[in-house]
Amino acid sequence: MPYPAKTEKQGVEEWDYKQVDSLARGLNLSVRPDKLQDQETLICRNVNIIKEQVSVDTGYKRFGPPVVGIPQGTFTYSKTNGITELILITTETVYKWSDPKDSWVFVAGAMKTTASLGEAAGTTNIRVVDSVGAVVGAHIGISLDNGDQHKTTLQSIPDATHIIIADPIPQGRTVAAGAEVLQAPILSGNLDSQVMALNVQSHDWLAFTNGVDRVQRYDGTTVEDLPGLINVVARALALYKSCLFLINTIEDGEAHPRRVRRCDNGDPTNWIDGEGTAGYNDLLDEEDPLQGAEVLGPYLIVYAERQIIRGEFVNTGGVTFDFQTMIRGEGVISTCSMADVGDSHIVMCQSNIYLYRGGFDLDPVGDNVYYRLYGSKGSMSPANKHKVFAFYVEELDEVWFFFPDTKAVSGCNRLLRYNVGEKSWTEREFQQEFIGFGFFESRSSRPWSSLIGSWRQQIWRWNERTLLSSSPTTHLCCSEENQVMEYDYVDTLDDGVPIAYTVETKDFLAPDSIHRFDMLEMGIRGIDVLVQYSVDEGITWVPLGVVNRQAMGRVQMHRQFAFEKVRFRWSGSSSFVLDWFGFSHKEEFLDTLADQE
Repeated sequence: MPYPAKTEKQGVEEWDYKQVDSLARGLNLSVRPDKLQDQETLICRNVNIIKEQVSVDTGYKRFGPPVVGIPQGTFTYSKTNGITELILITTETVYKWSDPKDSWVFVAGAMKTTASLGEAAGTTNIRVVDSVGAVVGAHIGISLDNGDQHKTTLQSIPDATHIIIADPIPQGRTVAAGAEVLQAPILSGNLDSQVMALNVQSHDWLAFTNGVDRVQRYDGTTVEDLPGLINVVARALALYKSCLFLINTIEDGEAHPRRVRRCDNGDPTNWIDGEGTAGYNDLLDEEDPLQGAEVLGPYLIVYAERQIIRGEFVNTGGVTFDFQTMIRGEGVISTCSMADVGDSHIVMCQSNIYLYRGGFDLDPVGDNVYYRLYGSKGSMSPANKHKVFAFYVEELDEVWFFFPDTKAVSGCNRLLRYNVGEKSWTEREFQQEFIGFGFFESRSSRPWSSLIGSWRQQIWRWNERTLLSSSPTTHLCCSEENQVMEYDYVDTLDDGVPIAYTVETKDFLAPDSIHRFDMLEMGIRGIDVLVQYSVDEGITWVPLGVVNRQAMGRVQMHRQFAFEKVRFRWSGSSSFVLDWFGFSHKEEFLDTLADQE
């Protein structure tokens, strides 16, 4: 039966006005669409929230050329003299970043020598001082006369002073006598085991593990097995009380999934049980394997799949380190699913995302996005959840959780971002799949002329830190095309592809009545921003208009329609910033059925 006819009011019509100051509370999937708070959203995709403004997220671009193997993580190797290097670990080998050449170059593994004589372009037979340690099939790096590194593979080893390479010296280039010839490290990493690396300041090392090969160290010159360890593999590493800890080990082929092994205090070359603080603890209260560990205040927190254990340095009664189970029945989902935010950890666990302060309680912070990840409606792939990785982005005060959905093949194609200060969630979708991450400092400033769009479109100040040298950037290691990406908070494209965003509000309800909509207004700027409304819980959408303005300002859109509930949506793939919105409406004055009869 149609609704009764509208009754005219005498005099000037008065409209109620509903204003929403911001959508800063972000995504909430935990309640019905009409039960959300006004500042919460049903969809908050490919946007970020900064200072209560919702804006399209920034993107990423390629960092350096493709590499050999799938990149698994970038790490800043820091020496005590202040010198730093950017290190990349792939499934096959190890690189460092060459600033002058804007390129990745191999670091040395088992062989590092020099050319004994000069070599001309086109040469494949390279005369070297010593070929000891060389392995056929390994990756080789040879310094050329212009400073580039010629990257190839070792085809054969005729004798101790010759090597045959697969690719000849490039045309127009030569190899000088005394030029560096090195064999890159040989790794056997895979995408089911995550990479971790830590700076060991006592020896100026970068220690790392990929969960498959023996634990390694890089000393600024070469990569080799960690001294003092004989055939030891570890799932994760940690530094605590000047000891390097190995978590979940395989020792001489025997698995110890609940073992925490440590070196002597300040001496990562001494792993002999009982010498100093060197030794191990087998945490056998439960049977689930250990995943990783992070320092939290005075403690070392060891995370297992269904347990959280707190370690403490006691050094009394013959006990050096004491471990106590704090949480049972809940643990982390992967080796790298913990983010250190200073006074606490934020961790993705088996059944929710929690804030953990080191005690007997877990504080859930992921309720609003639970149904995006878990349960029958969750989109996270159960078979690939061990690939989840998380990290804290200090510049944005956000924790980023990368996870694979059911469409992902080899990595993580989705991201949930938790704003620690706002306690809000947004989500991100990618075309590529990512394996790991790392941080880096820009070596040069970004000129204003390099930014895309007109001056009025820029949201950056002239002295914005993001545009300056030494500004932080985030690296994402992409499984496609063996490529590292740079997520630098300025780029407007995802590897050249526009970023498609959607923001969708709650259902605003007119309980037990029919209301008439009149006008939507908003503080907004953007290009080709499509604004729509729905009165049937998002089943169908009707356009209200398109916003095209380069400066923030008030925009009004008028339309008359009746509703019991209404929601709004902003979408597009270009610039977009939303401050606030509001809409005018009033109750329809309807005759009762009795009066009509």
